[in-house]
Amino acid sequence: GSSEFTAPSAEDAAPVPCMVTEIVDLTRLFVQYLTEANKAGMRSVTRMMEGLAAQLPAASGSGGGKGGASFKVGDVVAARFTVDNLLYRAKVTRVTGDRITVFYSDYGNTEVLGRDRVWALPEVKQSFDTYPAMATQVSLAFLSPSASDFTSDATLCLRTFVQDYCVPERPLFSQLAYLDSQRRKYVSLLRAPDDAASAEGSSSSSAGTARISAQEHLLQAGLARLQGRFLTGPDVTNPAWAETVKHLQRVQDRAKSMRVNLWQYGDVYSDEED
Repeated sequence: GSSEFTAPSAEDAAPVPCMVTEIVDLTRLFVQYLTEANKAGMRSVTRMMEGLAAQLPAASGSGGGKGGASFKVGDVVAARFTVDNLLYRAKVTRVTGDRITVFYSDYGNTEVLGRDRVWALPEVKQSFDTYPAMATQVSLAFLSPSASDFTSDATLCLRTFVQDYCVPERPLFSQLAYLDSQRRKYVSLLRAPDDAASAEGSSSSSAGTARISAQEHLLQAGLARLQGRFLTGPDVTNPAWAETVKHLQRVQDRAKSMRVNLWQYGDVYSDEED
């Protein structure tokens, strides 16, 4: 059978510095790509939100610019995030009585707020039209999406992997591995080599393999496994990722031979999966 995955162009497959801003699980995380255009856009959006915050006391407190009128799903709003009390761009994803569920479009996280913390103002809509949402949803490439007893441990392990790399000065690198038929992005998340960007080979084509990936980290710990299609079938030999898959297979085989976590009772693959 043929693959449902499409390899990206060489240009699109180049590692891009990024910050992981939200992890739901291994199949759904959000990254901010730290390109110059995005960084400039983010600065502009932040300034716009600060300007709005200065005007808000003058606005109505019951849903701000809406004057207490109803919100609907899809509304573009400014929402006051509970953790730092600052304003951020958001979209309304659910309305239940006085509780508004918002999705913070530049970070990927979701929060339920009271109406007094949400404002629908024209400036916010304008900022969305000028600057696209800064958070991009991605999945970790090559790993099985099937849930297991270790799914929550795997999510925690991924959070630990990225936590030291949540600042622009020390980014992770997102490398696009393939797109599925719905154009969803599947990436490898790579740590920069420990000896920083000046390291020999960090700009060469071997840079991807010289850096430890989140996938390697999870497979090593026996908390995730390769998707079955990357063990047998046409996807295994696709030149776009054959070398990476071969390396990840070796990492998985070591975890399997040590019977760590997922592998404690032997092989976990079944014919129906993946």
